[in-house]
Amino acid sequence: MRIPGAGRDPETRLPETESPGETAKTAAPARGAPASPASPTSPTSPASAAAASSGSGATPASALGVDALALRRKRLEAAAGRGPAERVAPPAPGADPALRAAFDGIAAPAGPATTQRLDGNVEAFASRWRTLEGAKQSIDTTYFFVDDDIFGYAYLGMLLKKAKEGLSVRVMMDDTGNIGGKGLRGTTRDEDLLQELVSVAPERVRVGIFNPLLTKDPTSIASLASSNHDKLAIADGKVVETGGRNIGSDYFSDPKDRKGVFRDTDIRIESATAARSATLAFEREFEDDDTKKIGPDRFGNWKKHDAELLGAHLMMDAWLKAPPLSEAEKAAIRSGGPAAQKHADEALARALASLPKNGVTREPSRAELERLKKLSQDLVSNPELRGSYGAQPRTFAGEVKVIDRTAATTENGVNETSEALLSLIAGARDSITIHNPYVVMTDTALEALAAAGKRGVKIDIITNSPVSTDSTVTQAFFLQDWPLILAKVPNARILVATGDQKHHAKSFVIDGALTGISTYNADWLSARVNSEEVALTWSEPFARDTLASYKEALADPEHGFVEYRIARDEQGRAIVKNGKPVVVYGPENHCPKEMLEAYEGRIARWSFLRDKLDALAPLRRPKLDPARDPIVVVP
Repeated sequence: MRIPGAGRDPETRLPETESPGETAKTAAPARGAPASPASPTSPTSPASAAAASSGSGATPASALGVDALALRRKRLEAAAGRGPAERVAPPAPGADPALRAAFDGIAAPAGPATTQRLDGNVEAFASRWRTLEGAKQSIDTTYFFVDDDIFGYAYLGMLLKKAKEGLSVRVMMDDTGNIGGKGLRGTTRDEDLLQELVSVAPERVRVGIFNPLLTKDPTSIASLASSNHDKLAIADGKVVETGGRNIGSDYFSDPKDRKGVFRDTDIRIESATAARSATLAFEREFEDDDTKKIGPDRFGNWKKHDAELLGAHLMMDAWLKAPPLSEAEKAAIRSGGPAAQKHADEALARALASLPKNGVTREPSRAELERLKKLSQDLVSNPELRGSYGAQPRTFAGEVKVIDRTAATTENGVNETSEALLSLIAGARDSITIHNPYVVMTDTALEALAAAGKRGVKIDIITNSPVSTDSTVTQAFFLQDWPLILAKVPNARILVATGDQKHHAKSFVIDGALTGISTYNADWLSARVNSEEVALTWSEPFARDTLASYKEALADPEHGFVEYRIARDEQGRAIVKNGKPVVVYGPENHCPKEMLEAYEGRIARWSFLRDKLDALAPLRRPKLDPARDPIVVVP
């Protein structure tokens, strides 16, 4: 375990429930009015990439000796580029050399890749299902949390099926992310469920729980806070899926079927180069001393769970591959009653009839049957999911780099992300569009955006408001900070959602050429504490399509986007009175009064902690200064 030094890394945690010319008389926008992100004026074409060597399936560490494992890590690190990466292609015509130089300078290999952006919840789950189902040699997968619903059980059921087929399977989940919610608790009540996977073949099926709560160092806030926030699925060392989604209904149910689910973004990457980088990132955490390995039942697998896991897999597989339902059939299911029960009964009956062909020859226990009945009802409450298996998202060609940041407590940890992201901001010349749920930027990140704004870079930040967020803590900071962000960053806009659907995507586009899709929140937890992954794609068509998806979301009245604004003078400088920017339109204009009153106490508490705790020093905001900031002070 590595504990960072005092005052250098944060030592407290914000929970994620595992972010010219206008005057004070500017009218506030109507709720739901479309607000388009900045459009790049100099788009680029994707650069051609050099051929990359083919990937291979991951070998379980238990099958390697100490020397062999060390050699494997050296090879992976060499492949992942520990020094400045070689340029694999010249800049595309029209691309700004500064941004391309920043991309090339990131110490990770860029390889040719086929990519798909996964915005829709249903398409994202169907893609993961196809990726895992298509694996022939190995699966490595890690998530901040896995819910105990139909998605979580079906996901584990797929891994169990693949383990029984003889694949090398490594599974990791974070303990902190699963506690306090509906996640599977791998070190307590649900350990026996995970042991079902390990019992297949402990030499090639391994399960790890990162930084378990019961083994954390209680004297170190860094240890208590440190989490594995990665979301990775790696198949056969060739395909990687990553992004903002965990495994559960909040991420994969369609908003038509379940109100309040997240709007998120993932990326599917076919690239041996990206897969090698992702595998190395996985192994850094999986092989760390802070990851507890789940062993087989000490006294034998006397309490089996294969019927419920494989049963959940069978039900999900049939539902995904069945013909889509008509709108009338979907409406009947959503209304509950006989239609929903009929589909649930049929799904359960088919799964039970297929269990013997899948190796479960015994009669399921009463507890397993009750669980399967509940899961079948959960499944059919997702009618939009049915028939989605064959849908194929749009495919793009480009170059991809996967960069990693290990958690604060990881031995021999790395941080490939913070400096890389700052260098990309410094390389921007036209526009930066950021879509992120929790905007609690460190002082370094804020200054980098301010410098970009002063160069004339248009900056849009798309995030949550108090109405759409799932994290009241991060909103407490954001409600204090957003006017200051606009005051310090010229050419910046802040666009917030006010609808039922929570925004959870962590993505950005720079200069219409470079897209980042990641697990990385725009806060100091991601910058200093948690393990995170960022997939960088150099492709103008992919970037253009991502910008179009932002514009579509901003125009959708279901999201109810509004723009937070401050007053500016004719030169575009922020108007500051009594030390604070003058607000034109903000939370007070659209949030219920009771909600804002509840935030007052939270804001006071976190303001006190921000001022007093050294760990929160990177979040302290210096007073606005006309000599340094683009502001004008009025009496």
